[in-house]
Amino acid sequence: MSDINKYIGRDADTDLSKLDRMDELEPWDEQRATTLARAEGLDLDQPRMQVLTFLRDTYIEHGFPEHARDLSEMLDAAFRSTGGIKHLYELFPGGPVDQGCRLAGLPTPAGSSDASFGSRF
Repeated sequence: MSDINKYIGRDADTDLSKLDRMDELEPWDEQRATTLARAEGLDLDQPRMQVLTFLRDTYIEHGFPEHARDLSEMLDAAFRSTGGIKHLYELFPGGPVDQGCRLAGLPTPAGSSDASFGSRF
């Protein structure tokens, strides 16, 4: 449930669903992400942080697609210049969708624990 003060002080063109999605998320910052990444054996470097930021921005802006495969395809397109999904699996061995969402403090989309949809577990 959203805080009424967010609605009162908002611009008229603010998408209320974005406010709801932001309100659903636990507090998150780079320090929290770094702690979570270390617990999973990863150093949170700039390329990984860019992926986490992309995931958070995508979730807040649009919500996640219904299936993890769609999010995987979005990641592949967004990071194609750096090697696409293959490179993202190198950054996130637990899967760019599954592990990436977890580290970004986001819910994981349906099917994200399926090996063909963003996780190798």
